[in-house]
Amino acid sequence: MLPCGYIFALVYFNRNKVAPRQCLMTVRIVVNIVRLESLMKKVMLVVGIIGVIVMYGGFLYFFFSGVPTAALPWFLLICPWVCIYFGLTQTQQIASLSWLKNKFTFTSK
Repeated sequence: MLPCGYIFALVYFNRNKVAPRQCLMTVRIVVNIVRLESLMKKVMLVVGIIGVIVMYGGFLYFFFSGVPTAALPWFLLICPWVCIYFGLTQTQQIASLSWLKNKFTFTSK
């Protein structure tokens, strides 16, 4: 399956009657950008997973060793999850948002 950017570039350049050589160069650039985006998603996923392990490990260490954890800002514990979210594919992002919506939606019966 071709990446969305690749298909868009082919349609755009075919409609506007651009020279094939120029079209091919632009398609290569678009494909390289898609590869870069894929690589960055993987990096964010790995950084997020390592961040969860380090942050929560440190928090639990402080918590069980008796060090007060009240001074730790709450957003430190959320930051790795943001990296993990943006490291997921679009389908997985939508599925996780719908899971959160269903998890925290309270309906009266």
